[in-house]
Amino acid sequence: MKLRDWTAAAVFLASLGLPFQAAHAGTACESEAVLKYLPPLPRGCQTQRIQATGALTFGVVQSAGRIARKAWQRQVVFFFGERYQDWEKAACKKELCVRATFAGSRRCTYSAFPCASDIDPEALAALNTRQIAPDEARGSQPAAAPMIWERQPPAREANRGQQPDAPRIEEPRNATKEARDSEPLTTAEIKEIQEFLRKAGYRVWADGVPGDRTEQAFARWQRKQGLAVSGPLSRASLEALRRSYAPGGGRHSR
Repeated sequence: MKLRDWTAAAVFLASLGLPFQAAHAGTACESEAVLKYLPPLPRGCQTQRIQATGALTFGVVQSAGRIARKAWQRQVVFFFGERYQDWEKAACKKELCVRATFAGSRRCTYSAFPCASDIDPEALAALNTRQIAPDEARGSQPAAAPMIWERQPPAREANRGQQPDAPRIEEPRNATKEARDSEPLTTAEIKEIQEFLRKAGYRVWADGVPGDRTEQAFARWQRKQGLAVSGPLSRASLEALRRSYAPGGGRHSR
């Protein structure tokens, strides 16, 4: 096995949270006690490593890396919100791309700790440059950072087709709505917002991945409607667009 193959294997094992003993001291990102060195919130990083694998591709429309990066961003937005979705601001990034079954096809897996968009770049760079002695690395921190593999299906989907063990107790309607409003937007809901904005004449991609362009377009739409700019996208944003495009609600472009 070639040296680069050993390196790829080490990266992959580390991304899975499996032990890989190094013969020498490494950086903070390579340390078993990596959580100890992550910059703290609110301007730091989450302590759960997000891993996502992209779909198989032949690289004609999009590269395997780009597809995996988008999959990673969707996971981050679901669990932590848009503030942490920037791959360039992520900590301890690991990328593994392999040849897939079909000739010429590839599939990539991206793994990293999501960090705030306003994180200090120097603190982020220090994770990859600070050398950690083996004794210091062991410390008292967890041996492996917890990792989120993929989005969990909503309870109603997970239990579909199964008979309930006990009578269902309905929550008060207002409590259920408040709980849902506090959850991050799903990919389908973000895409619906983007489609409404495109109908209104704004140049955004309806790909279900939020970003500055989408938020800026929605803010311009709000000002056009005489509404106060509400900030980050939420379900209230989606409801406002739905009301505007409902029959009799009025449709306004830029």
